[in-house]
Amino acid sequence: MKKTVNMRKFFLVFIEFLQKYWYLFLAIAVIFIIFTFLPWFTYWWSIRGFYRLFFDDLGFDRQWSGLFSVIFGFIYAALLPLTLRWFIFGGGWIDRRWPGRRWLYGFLFSTIAFGTTPILHAIFEIDNACRFDQRTGKPLMYFVVRPGGEIVFSDSPGVDPATGIPRQPCASAVASVIQRQRKGLVPHRIVSDPRQLTYFDRITGRPLIWYFRGKTGEYRLFDAEGFDPETGQALQPVTNTIVSEIENERASVESQADVNFLSDLFGTSAYPPFEVIIGIAAQENASEKSQKAANMLTIKIISFLQEKKIGADQLRYGVYKSKYWDGLINGDGVALDKAGLTKKSRAVVVGTATSDCKPIESIPGLISCEVTTNIRVFKNGDKSLLFYSEYAGSGATADDAINNAVERIVEEDANIFGRM
Repeated sequence: MKKTVNMRKFFLVFIEFLQKYWYLFLAIAVIFIIFTFLPWFTYWWSIRGFYRLFFDDLGFDRQWSGLFSVIFGFIYAALLPLTLRWFIFGGGWIDRRWPGRRWLYGFLFSTIAFGTTPILHAIFEIDNACRFDQRTGKPLMYFVVRPGGEIVFSDSPGVDPATGIPRQPCASAVASVIQRQRKGLVPHRIVSDPRQLTYFDRITGRPLIWYFRGKTGEYRLFDAEGFDPETGQALQPVTNTIVSEIENERASVESQADVNFLSDLFGTSAYPPFEVIIGIAAQENASEKSQKAANMLTIKIISFLQEKKIGADQLRYGVYKSKYWDGLINGDGVALDKAGLTKKSRAVVVGTATSDCKPIESIPGLISCEVTTNIRVFKNGDKSLLFYSEYAGSGATADDAINNAVERIVEEDANIFGRM
């Protein structure tokens, strides 16, 4: 009976004390619950957090994300209470013989507790690869291509500090390019004739050539996908339309190059407008007398035209040695048209002259020379006209005989030259 009274009295005192200091008991209960269930709750929460980190943020698949979340979750759950204990009690429980050690442990605990996420980001993103959110497919990495083709990755958008180029979100094509570059398969510039290239696989139809179009409209071709080393922009696979444009551009460039070359060869800019350009030469491997006949005829025609107040000049010497000379003689005036000479000049006269000299048997001391010419006249907008002449002249020397024959040609064909 006495024992029951004492227990009742103790219970009443305890209830009175609890009513008076309820907050103290509540704090003790909360601390007990926290330290009892915190490791389990922390472990469960850490697993979920690390799974989202590896799966969503770092782009790992489900299996690896699950494995890494269990490992890192256990470590995190084990060290978090130690970190909280260090913050609460100041680390004096670690080692009182060396006070500096408590700060070292505090630094390690804090780094693990609060730096795990950025550390894992740095570890798994340092491999310079595109990563994607496994649920949404959204790119998690950004990149910039520096001059020279170097691809630099970052986990945030913005501007590359080295070049000032804005970063772009990763794409599946970029990931493919990275894999190729790691195997040493980088794009190389193609400088050969685009019309000789094979643009598509003959079996699959897959593009074999990639391109980039510059600000001025020119195409730069490469033998693999990747990025343009000058601008850092992604190369694009060719299409049938692009191939046609590339080939047309090449033809246009070559045509303009031909125009520039022929204009320099013929010296178009050096002639005054509306002149007659004369070019007469001996045939290849002709005799010295034939060469003299051609030179004399050229000079005589120019003098004749100048007397008629018609401007005249000689054709450039390089034209005679070029591949276009035979075409001119045979009536092909395309080179003249491309050079702009037929349009600028009044007429272009080209031709050949040959000379055959022999002594006159009936008149001792005299030489007779026969000069044969084939002269072709080109005028803008008209077909070329061919004139054939054959006259003989005599003199004490071969030069005199050739000169006389040439003068007869100019006199007899004056109507031809006068109409130029």
